[in-house]
Amino acid sequence: MTAIIDTHCHYNMEPIFDNVAKHWKKAQENGIEKTITVGADLETSEKALMISQEFPNIYASIGIHPEVCNDAIKTLLDGDKYSQEEIDMYVDNNLFELNKILNEALENKNKLVAVGEIGLDYYKLKNKGLKRNLVSQMQKKMFQKQLEIAFQNNLVAIIHVRDQNDRLENNAYFDVLNILKEIIKESKQPKEVKFVLHCASGPQAYIQEAIALGAYIGVAGNITYDSAQDLREIAKITPVNRLLLETDAPYLIPKSMQDPTKDKDQFCEPYMIKATADYLQQNMGLNLDIIRLNSKKLFSI
Repeated sequence: MTAIIDTHCHYNMEPIFDNVAKHWKKAQENGIEKTITVGADLETSEKALMISQEFPNIYASIGIHPEVCNDAIKTLLDGDKYSQEEIDMYVDNNLFELNKILNEALENKNKLVAVGEIGLDYYKLKNKGLKRNLVSQMQKKMFQKQLEIAFQNNLVAIIHVRDQNDRLENNAYFDVLNILKEIIKESKQPKEVKFVLHCASGPQAYIQEAIALGAYIGVAGNITYDSAQDLREIAKITPVNRLLLETDAPYLIPKSMQDPTKDKDQFCEPYMIKATADYLQQNMGLNLDIIRLNSKKLFSI
């Protein structure tokens, strides 16, 4: 059995965080040798570092998810009135606290390997009644600053991107590309720029351009869904030496692990990545040994 490296898991979130030891033991019994616990805000970032210190072969990523901006805007907005100063201060304060966490981790030689998950997510803005332009500008500032933190510290950027594919302007996928290009162009050490598109989705043109910039492509359990032909096409056009395996647990239960008798109580457990790995090997003919080596190379673990 090929050993598996889970490059994106949330041991720092409920219901997994309730019993990390149990879930990590079961994951190891199913061939998972190493995993990266990924932060989504300041609290879960601190938990990721704590877990990485407690458990051998669990590593940490810290970062602020773009949807944190959505929640902030709803709090800051008062009807159609808002203070740009308040919005900028919110972003700056979060980045200040994230840098404190980062610096402490580096000083204590914690197993910090990445900054993430960070990125842009415009998918729900219209449904939530949020002002798309305002929120996207806030997200872009948060994303750009965190990318700079990652690259300046030679850490991998774990990037979350989601949007409606039919949008041509102010599109999250191509906004991410533009920000990456700008930072890479300005970087004095472009060879140190390392990033992964977590649970990659979006137009193939965006995927191909990101790969040309150096992206690795994260594949999770949703690639096994009947409706996920677009995700399978993304995996097919990605060079095998750029593919990574993730659970995103407690989200995205692989199809074969779903229990039709359960609904609200079911969640993706870290060990279930084995089902995704089996699917990639058996249904798509992908080499799991190469994917494992990709993970070791990118994250230096």
